[in-house]
Amino acid sequence: MATAWYTITAGLGCSLLLALLFFGCSGKRERKFQKEGFPLPPGPAKLPVFGNALDLPPKKPWITYARWAKEYKSDIIHLRILNTSVAVLNSAQVANDLLGKRNILTFSTRPRLTYSGDRMGWSWLMTSLSYGRHWKDQRLLFHQHLHPTDDSLHKVRTSEYVHRLMYQLATDPTDFMGLIKHCFGGIMCSLAYGLRTHPTNDPYIQFTDKIATVMGDIMIPASSLVDSIPLLKYLPESFPGASFKRKAREWRELTVGFREVPFDAAREAIVSADGTAIPSFTSMCLEGFDNTGSKSDSGNSDDEAYNTGLVRDTTGLFFIAGTASTSAVVYTFILVMLCFPEVQRKVQAELDRVVGRERLPEFSDEPYTPYLSAVIKEVMRWRPVSPMGMAHYLQQDDIYEGYLIPANTIMIPNAWAMLQDERDYPDPFTFNPDRFLTPNGELRSDVRDPETLLFGFGRRSCPGMHISVSAVWLTAANLLASFTISEAVGEDGKEVEPSMAFTSGVTCQPEPFVCDIRPRSTCAVDMIRSAVESLREGGG
Repeated sequence: MATAWYTITAGLGCSLLLALLFFGCSGKRERKFQKEGFPLPPGPAKLPVFGNALDLPPKKPWITYARWAKEYKSDIIHLRILNTSVAVLNSAQVANDLLGKRNILTFSTRPRLTYSGDRMGWSWLMTSLSYGRHWKDQRLLFHQHLHPTDDSLHKVRTSEYVHRLMYQLATDPTDFMGLIKHCFGGIMCSLAYGLRTHPTNDPYIQFTDKIATVMGDIMIPASSLVDSIPLLKYLPESFPGASFKRKAREWRELTVGFREVPFDAAREAIVSADGTAIPSFTSMCLEGFDNTGSKSDSGNSDDEAYNTGLVRDTTGLFFIAGTASTSAVVYTFILVMLCFPEVQRKVQAELDRVVGRERLPEFSDEPYTPYLSAVIKEVMRWRPVSPMGMAHYLQQDDIYEGYLIPANTIMIPNAWAMLQDERDYPDPFTFNPDRFLTPNGELRSDVRDPETLLFGFGRRSCPGMHISVSAVWLTAANLLASFTISEAVGEDGKEVEPSMAFTSGVTCQPEPFVCDIRPRSTCAVDMIRSAVESLREGGG
C-alpha cells in the first residue's frame, strides 16, 4: 500500500514538475519575442503557470472575447491557457486575412485534441482532421457527389421531408421542436445513408442527440486540461480527479457506434436491395469505387479498406453536422416569428404574392422572395447557431499587423463578434432584416452575408453549407405559407411569453419554448395533405 502510494505521488510530482518546466519555457518564449520587438496581440494579464486559465468564462465565451476586443482595442486577443497559446479573432477582416488568404499549409490545419480526438475517438471527423491526405480525400469525395452545382439529389429529398413535417404540424404541433429535429435528421440520414427514419423516436436520430450532448464544449480547444497537459492521460482511471478517463471510455463506445452502425446498415441495404436501394451519398461513393476499382495497380487490398473508411467517415460528419445545425436555425426562426409578428406578416404577404395560396412554395420560388431570404440571413446573424467557429492551428510563427502570432497557436474565430460588428451591421443587437435589402426591396450585395462567417474560413469552410441553407429556406417558406405562429395560451388563460434563453455550447439554439402553430386556412391543410398523398403514391 505504501509502495503504491509512493509510486503515485512520485509520478504525479514528476508530471507537475515537467508541466511547470514546460509552462516556464512557454513564458520565456513569449518574453523572448517581445524583447525582439514582436509583441503578442493584447489580452488579459497572464498569471504564472496558469496564464489566463482562470479568466475563461464558463458560459457564452464569445461575449467575453468580444468585450475584451473592445477593451484592448484589438480584433485579435491573445490568451495562454496553461501552456496553450490561443488567439481569438474578433473581426471578419482579420479572420479572412489569416484563415482565408494566408499560406494554406500554415493556417489550414486543426489543433490536436487529446481528449475528444485520441481518448474519445473523434480523430476521424473531417472538421478535426489535420490538413493532409485524409482530409483532402474526404472533402474531394463530398464535392464529387454533393457539389453545390448539382442539387438533383438533396432538393428532392428535402422537399419530401419538409412536406411530411408540414403534415405532422397540421396534425399535432405540440412537440414541434422534436418534429423539426426528426425532419432534418431524416433528410440527412436519407441523403447520407439512404435509410428511412421514423417520424418520432428514431434510433439513428437519437444517436445524433446523444453525440451532440457529448460533444458540447469538449470540442472546444483548451476546454479540457488533458489538451493542455497531455501528461494527465497517463493517470490511472481510479486516480482522484481522473474520472474524465472513465467518461472518455464510455463515450468512445458511443462514438464508434455512431460511426459504424448506420453505415453498416446502409451497406447491407445496398447489397440486399440488388440495385434498388435509395440513392444516397454512401451508395454513390461505393458505386464509384467499384466502377473505378478499389485496389491500386499493385493489387494492395489496403486501398479497399481505406476507401470504405473514407466513405464511412465523410458520411458520419454529414449526418450529425447537418442535423444539429439546421434544426437549430429553424428553432430560432420560429422564435423570431413568435417575437416579431410584424415580420411574420410581411413574409406571409410576400409568399401570398409570389406563390399564391393554392400550392406550397418550391425551391424555384426562392429568387422571388427577397424579404424571406433577408429574414433568414438576419436570423443567422442575430443569434448565430455556431457563435465560435472551428479552430485553426498555426504551424509556424506569423507576423500580422505588427503582432507576433507564435507557432502552435490555436486560432479561434469569434463568429458572434463578427456578426455583431457595428462596422458591418449598424445597431447590431436589433433584429432588422431590412439591413439586407435595398429601398426597392432587393437583396443588397454590399452587406456582408452571414453565411460567409458562419460556415468557416478558407479551405476549412463547410462543404455542405448549400444543403443546410436551402433546407432552411424551404422549411421557412412552407411553414409561413401554411401556418401562423403565435403565443401559446397557458392554463391560466394568459399568453405565454417566450424566455428568449439560448443554450451555450458548440451549437447555440433556443431553450425549449412553447407556441401556437395553427393552419392559416382549411385550404392550407388540404394542400399539405395532397402533397403527402402524392409522396405515398410515388413510393416516398
